[in-house]
Amino acid sequence: MPQPKRLQDLLFVDTETTGLDPTKHELLEVAAIRTDPTGTTIISKYQATLKPMHLERAEPKALEVNGYAQWKNEPCTEPGDVVDALQKLAIGTVLVGQNVSFDEGFLSPLFTRLGMKPPWGYHKVDTVALAWPLFIYTSLEGLSLLKLCSYLGVATMPTHRAAADAEACRQVYLKVMEKTATAFKYL
Repeated sequence: MPQPKRLQDLLFVDTETTGLDPTKHELLEVAAIRTDPTGTTIISKYQATLKPMHLERAEPKALEVNGYAQWKNEPCTEPGDVVDALQKLAIGTVLVGQNVSFDEGFLSPLFTRLGMKPPWGYHKVDTVALAWPLFIYTSLEGLSLLKLCSYLGVATMPTHRAAADAEACRQVYLKVMEKTATAFKYL
């Protein structure tokens, strides 16, 4: 007899960074939204800004895109406090993000530097990969978060601030999963 599926909560994440290379660039901001396994019920949220230690390594384009100059004076959270908060929030979740490997590439080393293992499970959900069939078979013109939000009619538009983008990612996930569920009804 088949066993019932044990579904895990989801952790929608977004990061803002000083560049694209996690070996030389740094986290500037992180946001996470923990939901039930469906993604519809928000259990908890977290957002923090971090002070870069090596701003001289930053890519000017990255700082321009995320608008760092406008928010660089916001109160910053110590890396250890970020790890502690994410440890509590993320334990046993499935990581979800728009190009989730990018975000994980910056988050995991933060845990490692502090002698901890990332708390989320090994399964990941990437909204870019989920939306790939829409890109191939519809008029969707690209897979950026902005293009996906526009195409899917998501009200929360991305701003390159972690909290807004994590929520936009969650909304994209819900819309794509709704389309997927509808398609499976016809199989």
